[in-house]
Amino acid sequence: MSLAVMEHLLYNAKKNKRAVGAFNIANMEALMGVIKAAEYSNTPIIIQIAEKRITHSPLYLLGPMMVNAAKKSKVDIAVQLDHGYSLDIIDEAIEYGFTSIMYDGSHFPIEENIKNTNMIYEHLKNKKVNLEAEIGVLSGNEGGGDMTEICTKSEDVLYFYKKAKFDALAIAIGNAHGHYKGEPKLNFDVLTEIHDLVDSFLVLHGGTGIGENDFKKAISLGIAKINIATANFDAIVNASYDYFSKEKEYFMKYINFDESREYDLTLIGRVTIDLNPKDYYKSLSECETFIKYLGGSPANIAIGLSRLGKKIGFISRVSDDAFGDFCIETFKKESVDTSNIKRAKNGEKLGLTFTEIFSKDESSILMYRNQIADLSLEVEDINEEYIKKSKAILISGTALAQSPSREASLKALMLANKTHTPIIFDIDYREYNWKNKDEISIYYSIVANESSIILGSKEEYELTSSLFGSNFTDEEIAKYYHSRKASIVVIKHGKDGSTAYTKDGNNYTIKPFPIDKLKSFGGGDGYASAFLYGIFEGIDIYDALGYGSASASLLVASHGCSSFMPTLDEIKKYIENCKKEFGDMVARV
Repeated sequence: MSLAVMEHLLYNAKKNKRAVGAFNIANMEALMGVIKAAEYSNTPIIIQIAEKRITHSPLYLLGPMMVNAAKKSKVDIAVQLDHGYSLDIIDEAIEYGFTSIMYDGSHFPIEENIKNTNMIYEHLKNKKVNLEAEIGVLSGNEGGGDMTEICTKSEDVLYFYKKAKFDALAIAIGNAHGHYKGEPKLNFDVLTEIHDLVDSFLVLHGGTGIGENDFKKAISLGIAKINIATANFDAIVNASYDYFSKEKEYFMKYINFDESREYDLTLIGRVTIDLNPKDYYKSLSECETFIKYLGGSPANIAIGLSRLGKKIGFISRVSDDAFGDFCIETFKKESVDTSNIKRAKNGEKLGLTFTEIFSKDESSILMYRNQIADLSLEVEDINEEYIKKSKAILISGTALAQSPSREASLKALMLANKTHTPIIFDIDYREYNWKNKDEISIYYSIVANESSIILGSKEEYELTSSLFGSNFTDEEIAKYYHSRKASIVVIKHGKDGSTAYTKDGNNYTIKPFPIDKLKSFGGGDGYASAFLYGIFEGIDIYDALGYGSASASLLVASHGCSSFMPTLDEIKKYIENCKKEFGDMVARV
């Protein structure tokens, strides 16, 4: 048994009234699993990889692996490039030893599809490589997301059969790529008609979700090859989820949280009033109407985590007036504990933030931060017993900008160390209230050096380290803080994505999910809340980053921040929709 050509497998299968299973893979583990199953059942198969998947599963890695695995298999295996459309990729696959190419010209007008199919057939015929053609666009992922029944017209098949050269032909009979919406409904009348018209090996794509009886009937009516992709990927995802749900401590190793404590996270830092204009893409001088929101990065993160099901505490001061009332009532409505939010004693007011939205990509902030309530937080406001009730505390960088809030935050840090409470540092640089860069570096570095998780942009890390060096790479920054106490160092690069560096030497990069932005601010708070939720839940770092990136995208598409923090269902639904539209690996690097 060894590497085989597809045509031979299909011939033998049809002779024995069977069909050949063709299984899409995207990594070594899936490849090993498919071949092991084929050997166990002593059944010849086809292994394939789709061209669109090689962005994340490079052909130069997977291609030789697939061919060598087929050669060493105990059963005959053909190796196919699935849904190929680029001649250079097709040639690369042939160079690695692929025995079959599936050319997808189904989106073209039929004459162009015929022309391209014939060109590729001539290109392959002297290379002993089979060609699978396709006529008729499938529903689902291939048909633009429409899950309605789509069938290839029999007259088109007959015309294509007479004009085009190929070894097997994929058709549409109501099958779909991806997950079916409801029960699959195959049109066997169309299949019968096509089978009676052409003498060819017929191929059924979108096999995932089709029941055993329908498979048997389709085979009896001429289907010789059945493609399975989504079921493979679902199996990997579900098995991984089940495993890591049972082995939660595998990921919890990065941070040891005391699960007996009452609050998941207690945040320390600013609470403000955000006034966002209803008049989009105008200067503040032109705006006439504003909507009031609770604001401030720690406050936004607190509400975000609470909406994700975490129990949240908060330490700060608010103004002793109606705006202070508004903040406390908003926290209460969002189930954030307010027992350690104090009133300002000397007439300090809440910070006011006016946002100016010039375009989807350009915004500015007009901030009023003099004699501010949250910066009047005093050391006496920091309660050791409250810290001891928290699995972790988060210190916001803005709380370090001015006394007495600065000293209060450092007391919280010291008590956290005393009570073995992990510290999360959201650098959260804002230029207001700071006197100079040396001052920033001193206080930022004190907290960063004691933190288990650090979140910040590259520019914020440079401010933090300005006294002891500059021009560090991301890797050097992460290595430095890992040598202190940090287990996870997250470095953000805006629209270019972010990377989480873990203490075991691994790094995980993710890009923003596609979104039609309304504004350019607010994403960072959504990111932090959803990412930290993932860390508290002990899920895979990539998934935690995915939650963060998805939440960030949803926030920049909304008018405000705190009031628009998404729920877990909203995040998962958004990610699911993005995967359907852009592919399973959307946002991952």
